[in-house]
Amino acid sequence: MSLVDERTTITRRVLRPTDPTGRYRVHDGQQLNWYQRQMFALIRNGFDHYRFQLTRGRLRTGLNMLVGVLLGMTVAVFLLWLIQVGFGGMLRATGLLELLERPEVATLIMDSLLYVAALTGIVLLYLPWRLTFTDHPIDRICDIQTGGCRVLLGRLDSIFQQRSLWLVATLLGGMIGLHMGLLYFTHDHLGLELDATLEGCFVLAMDSLLHGVLFDFCELNNWHLATPVAHSRVSAAVFLIFRLVQDGLIGYAIYLCWQRGRLQRMFTDYPQDRREFKEFCNWLRTICDERRLGLRRFPDEYMFLQAARSFLLGCYDEVRLLDSNFQLLKVTPPVRELFRKPGDPPVVNVGKNSSTRELHATLVP
Repeated sequence: MSLVDERTTITRRVLRPTDPTGRYRVHDGQQLNWYQRQMFALIRNGFDHYRFQLTRGRLRTGLNMLVGVLLGMTVAVFLLWLIQVGFGGMLRATGLLELLERPEVATLIMDSLLYVAALTGIVLLYLPWRLTFTDHPIDRICDIQTGGCRVLLGRLDSIFQQRSLWLVATLLGGMIGLHMGLLYFTHDHLGLELDATLEGCFVLAMDSLLHGVLFDFCELNNWHLATPVAHSRVSAAVFLIFRLVQDGLIGYAIYLCWQRGRLQRMFTDYPQDRREFKEFCNWLRTICDERRLGLRRFPDEYMFLQAARSFLLGCYDEVRLLDSNFQLLKVTPPVRELFRKPGDPPVVNVGKNSSTRELHATLVP
């Protein structure tokens, strides 16, 4: 495939959801070059996607979170059950119980494995947390549903996307399931006198969750879902750990919901016509200047939108100025390479350690 054909293919792929013909309504006599049209399509497609994510409805978001909690609980209890059944079956199959002649040793080993599994589950919370909620660079991504490309706005993407809330809900359900599983599968039920059924352990775990979330308000007013229990040192430490982790997850879910509600206001005056170039640029300026939206809390994304608006309007000197003052912006080379004029080198610098061989082959006119 020649460079011209390959470039044409990329153009159709990017512009398909926004404007198949590539004819935008541009005022003041401005003519958009190929790179400006690509940038406009990427940003427009990205905000169209985020607007769709935010307007799906609160009921659907709540149902997704409920499904996440139930899924996390089920998986956690099932894993602890596998440990108990698998280890117990191994002891019976190998005859170690008869060799030890001390069933309490096997019970101690079983309980220790359950404690280690629960502690490992708490520690492993860091992995999905890091993959989802840490800083991500501004990138472009191909949307499988629409067949086009859109911009990926770094940390804002984790707030706009519903999968973030779903993941937090799943992790919270996993913590409830681990707590319930420890109460049910340990031989002494953490040293507590309780209803040793699965339902009773679930109610006690939820009672502990409510006390942790409401900062002991329920306990001070003697409100309980389950019968109050007298804690030992071990059970008190276990309950405290689970309360702290669950409080952190619920607090982060509230923060995400607050940010989503705050950012949803930016789409109040969102241009409906996808080919209104000037109105879209004015809308970008409005959301960047609006302090109530809090975009300045996300410096990389905020400065990128400022630079993109200046580039779309043909203010290349402003883009160079922003790039020289903010060289540590986390923007991937595929997006940086679009900040250029036909036949000229990129307006912004590309990372020295980034490979752009394929990019040069497709974007250089």
